[in-house]
Amino acid sequence: MTRLVRIAFVALVLALVALGVATAWRAGADGRWMRVMLAVAMTLPLLLLPRRPVAVVLVVVGAASTDLALGGGGGGAWFAVLVAAYGLGRYASGPALLLGVVGIYAAALAADLPRLRSGAPLDEVVPAWVILALLVGLGHWVRTRQEETQELVDRAAAGERDRIARELHDLVAHSLAVTVVQAQAGQRVLSRDPEAARTALASVERLSREGLAELRRLLGLLENDDSASVDPPPSLARLSELVADVRAAGLSVDLTVRGSHAHIPAGVDLAAYRIAQEGLTNALKHAGPGAKVVLTVLYEDDAVEVTVVDDGRGGDGRGGNDGGTGRGLVGMRQRVALYGGSLKAGSRDDGGFEVRARMPLVRA
Repeated sequence: MTRLVRIAFVALVLALVALGVATAWRAGADGRWMRVMLAVAMTLPLLLLPRRPVAVVLVVVGAASTDLALGGGGGGAWFAVLVAAYGLGRYASGPALLLGVVGIYAAALAADLPRLRSGAPLDEVVPAWVILALLVGLGHWVRTRQEETQELVDRAAAGERDRIARELHDLVAHSLAVTVVQAQAGQRVLSRDPEAARTALASVERLSREGLAELRRLLGLLENDDSASVDPPPSLARLSELVADVRAAGLSVDLTVRGSHAHIPAGVDLAAYRIAQEGLTNALKHAGPGAKVVLTVLYEDDAVEVTVVDDGRGGDGRGGNDGGTGRGLVGMRQRVALYGGSLKAGSRDDGGFEVRARMPLVRA
């Protein structure tokens, strides 16, 4: 219950308590206190419906049946039974729900059986039984819809956490990998070629700033911060910038693009960019000195294909066997699966390593 609904429910129950007590008090002095206690027993326990639905229902219908046997059974008692029936369906399930339903109808049958024996027509009692069944069913339906909604929310939250984890991994892994390589290169040439060292350090600074800006953008979106950066997300249209950074880190990369980027959906575009980024980062970390990389992006009418092929050391450590987590390849598979695509990642027969991802533009 929300706070407003809880307050309204408590107010309703207290109103029923007051109505029942007032009705019992006005009924006359004969058995007055018994009627007052029964009125309280029929209404006040309703406050515990969310926690103890079956127990509350049994107490309410038991008190109502006793009150009816003593000549009472006003509208307040009937309304309390209706509230209890709805609460039973809303808060109970399984065997507990069945037990509560049996209790309700046992009390209803015990109350109506004398009337039926005395000649009362069946259509005077059947509508009340139908109303009770409808209220239990309504409560159960509301419970089921709420559980389904909560399950969808939980799944969405879990999916969002996975997406953010992939984004953070791709961002940090790529930025740090290139930064480390540039810093190492700067250290090696610092004494004999200060200008080259200065260039490497400038590249480290630029990459660090870009990585920090993208990290802030991602965290800003996560926090729904309106002041967060509104820079466009990474895209295959900006692939040349990514390739330039990797080349600056010392990896030879040939980029080939076939087709038009114009009709690529945003989600597929970002996923394909991240796969290309992860493939280049893997090659930078594992292919070894002197390795060459070919990055190919193929735009088709119904799919986009990204291929990263290097002629380096093959699969050494690329699944996490060198102490890494292997999360890069896992993240690529998750991204491709999200859009109903396929991924091939592994060592090539003639040496090197290949990553080939294909994603349809319209998911089946």
